Amino acid sequence: QASEGAASADGHLPPDADLIRDLTKVLDIYIKEEMNVEEVVGVSDLGAVAKTKCDPEFSRLGSRAGKRMKEVTTAIRGFGPSEIATLKAGGEVALCGGDLTITVDDVAIKTEYDVAAVAKQHSLAGEYDAKVNDGMLVALDLEQDIKLRSKQAAREIISRAMKLRKSTGLDMGDRADVFVACTANPGEPAWLKEALVQEEATFMEKLKCGVASATLRSSSAVVIGSDEELAVGGEGDAGVNVVVSLAVPTPVASTKCAACSVDAANAYLGMRSRSTLRAECDANGCASFVLDGKKVTLKPGVDFFF
Repeated sequence: QASEGAASADGHLPPDADLIRDLTKVLDIYIKEEMNVEEVVGVSDLGAVAKTKCDPEFSRLGSRAGKRMKEVTTAIRGFGPSEIATLKAGGEVALCGGDLTITVDDVAIKTEYDVAAVAKQHSLAGEYDAKVNDGMLVALDLEQDIKLRSKQAAREIISRAMKLRKSTGLDMGDRADVFVACTANPGEPAWLKEALVQEEATFMEKLKCGVASATLRSSSAVVIGSDEELAVGGEGDAGVNVVVSLAVPTPVASTKCAACSVDAANAYLGMRSRSTLRAECDANGCASFVLDGKKVTLKPGVDFFF
């Protein structure tokens, strides 16, 4: 969660409600994508978390106020919300019995904020960070719950699976299933189980296939690539390594194969590259090999299945 509020101690005016609305309602999708945050919350009512005050601009008021500068300074520093709102709206405030009028250019409006109060107001009970720049306070909740950690794991798995597809030479249209396995840990951590279930739509969008536990991989599938065991998750999971692998199903002979025995057909199919076998069948309508000096022709969908 990112919480953005109007507060400053650097001499800048705090942002107005329109800017806060744009950040949270219009630009929030870009903020979420760039920062990998789940939610952007706008805070335009400073309330108890900040205090706005005024100081005189002595370079502008010195010659006008003259000997009454001390009186003017005390009055300006005593401005409350009503006077400050009037100045910010472009109005004037009269001082010294109406002898002197003050505009927003005659003062420096500053807003001092209480980061601890912001954190308490927005339930940032765990680790958080806050910075102010150009009049805007940005507080970032760094506490990772299971939902955030599962999304982090999903992004890592997708990245590693894409790199595996590239390194194994798979073409865009080649199908390969993605599997994950944990090592050095008894069972799968909760955040990984959550990722495999809740991020299924993301996996389908990015990888064009689901991601499953390696325990569900078929015994007939062939693993064509596997990355090194890199930790996925977050702090406290130093002993949890996740292996991402790509696997393709092995072509298998039909029990009704008439061209040769099922064992002979499976022995031949097991030696063939799945991609080249499919290319041969696409070109010729069948796959051929020599068995005991005789040509054997296997038809896909009849004598064997991909």
